[in-house]
Amino acid sequence: MRRATRILVTPISLFLIGTSTTFAGDSYWLSTASDTSWVTPGNWSSNAVPDSVTRVFVTPLVGEDAEVHLPNQVPDLNVAVNELTVGGSGGTTSFVFKKNGTLTTANGLNILSGSTVSGGAPVFSDVTFGEGSKLLASVCGCDGVIDVAGHVELGGTLAFRLYVTTLPNIGTSRLVLKSTNMSGEFDEIVNETGMAGLKTTTYYTNAGVLVNWDTFLDGDVNVDGTVGFQDLLTLAQNYITPSGATHYNGDLNHDTAVDFADLLILSQGYGDSIDGLQATVGSSFEADWQLALASVPEPTSLMSLALAPLMLRRRRSS
Repeated sequence: MRRATRILVTPISLFLIGTSTTFAGDSYWLSTASDTSWVTPGNWSSNAVPDSVTRVFVTPLVGEDAEVHLPNQVPDLNVAVNELTVGGSGGTTSFVFKKNGTLTTANGLNILSGSTVSGGAPVFSDVTFGEGSKLLASVCGCDGVIDVAGHVELGGTLAFRLYVTTLPNIGTSRLVLKSTNMSGEFDEIVNETGMAGLKTTTYYTNAGVLVNWDTFLDGDVNVDGTVGFQDLLTLAQNYITPSGATHYNGDLNHDTAVDFADLLILSQGYGDSIDGLQATVGSSFEADWQLALASVPEPTSLMSLALAPLMLRRRRSS
C-alpha cells in the first residue's frame, strides 16, 4: 500500500524552480523579514546570517519590496559571502551599504533590474550594475562613497540626491564611485537633488566616476533654476562679507567674498529662468534691491548698500 506524500509549495520554492539551479548553501531574503537588518537570522530562508560559503539572493517577487541594510548599529560589520545578487526578479529592492564595515564576495556582486544601492561600505568584489539598476549617490557624500576593489561593469542609472542639511560646493568635483578598474558607462544620469538649477558633468576617470557640480544660470544663488528676488535677498543679507562666503551666501564669482562684483553678476541675470520655470521679480531691479535692503537687520550697513543701485546704473550707462 502506497503512502501519500504531501509536497508543500511556497512562493520562494516556485521562484527557485522557475529561475536557476539552487544549492544547499543558497539563502534568500524573506518577504516576511521583521526588519531591514542583514544580521537578523530570521530575515533569511536559511534562518541564519549568510556566511562566506553562501550564495545570497535579495530578489523579491513581483509586487513585493525588500529593504536591506548593513546597519551602522553593528560596529565593524564585515560581511563575507560566496556571491550576492540584488534585484532582477520583478520586485523592488533597496540595498544600503553603511560605511562602518566591508562587503566581500568570492564570485561577485550582481546589481540587477529593480534594485537601488547606496551608501559607502568598501566592496571587495567584482560588481556588475545591470540594466534597470540604480546607484544612488549622495551629493555631500555623507554616507561615504562605495569603493570597489574589483572590476566594475557600469550600466543602469546613476542618480544624485541631496540631504536637506547639506549642499554641494558649486564649481567643485567629487567621486561618487571609487574604482581603478571599470568598463562601460551608466545608461542614464539623473538629478534627484531637488535643485532645478544644478548642472552636473560626469567623468569616467582612472580613480572612479567623478561628478562636477555647476549651475545653469549666472546669479542663481539658491540654485532653483531662476534668478529672482530670493537670490537678491540672500545676497543683501550677506553684503558685504569679506571672506568665508559660499555660492549659497551670494558669492557668485566664487572668490569667498560677497561684494559689488557678485551684485553685478546677479543684476545682469535678474529675471532669467530655465525652461518651464518663472523667476519672481518686481517692477525693476533697483526697486527690488531697495526692498531687499529694507529686510537687512543691521542698520550700519544700509548706507553703503544704498549706493549700489547708483553704481549699477552708472556701469550700465557706460
